[in-house]
Amino acid sequence: MKSLVAYWKAISYLVRHKWHIFWLCWKTGIPWLGLLHDWSKFLPSEFFTYAQQFHNGGDLNFNTAQLLHHHRNKHHWQWWILVTDKGEEIVLPMPDKYRREMLCDWKAALCIQHPKMTIRDWYAVHEQDMCLHPQTRKWLNRELGFRNTEYVVCSTTALGRAGLIVADDGKVYISR
Repeated sequence: MKSLVAYWKAISYLVRHKWHIFWLCWKTGIPWLGLLHDWSKFLPSEFFTYAQQFHNGGDLNFNTAQLLHHHRNKHHWQWWILVTDKGEEIVLPMPDKYRREMLCDWKAALCIQHPKMTIRDWYAVHEQDMCLHPQTRKWLNRELGFRNTEYVVCSTTALGRAGLIVADDGKVYISR
């Protein structure tokens, strides 16, 4: 019975989240992305694990489900980190439509999870935990009204002791 309640809560949350996403994406000019947003969360490889994690106290397979979700959905900044065969990590710029979908995703999640928090305040708390290409970071800062001119790709919080190398081709490499 406890699992059924968790699944019902997960479905309820996903439907509310998808409604907010669709509405925000519609207003942003990307309605199709809003309609298709996070459909992978309804797949068994994600749904059951997410339901257990968020509504039933945890599941050991959550990291795998989260990795699958990030790799199936281009609106997650993690999708844009390429790990090469040599183990190098390259941070790629996000195309505009996925940046806009990501921002809509964050806003929609806040509407449900933290309705009193602004997206600007949320980003200020979490920005150092994200590895973003300088173009993507610059766009986000501009969209959210931050005027700083220093665009950090990744902080030591996000990468541990990693260093960054910006190559002549403009790609950002993460060295560990």
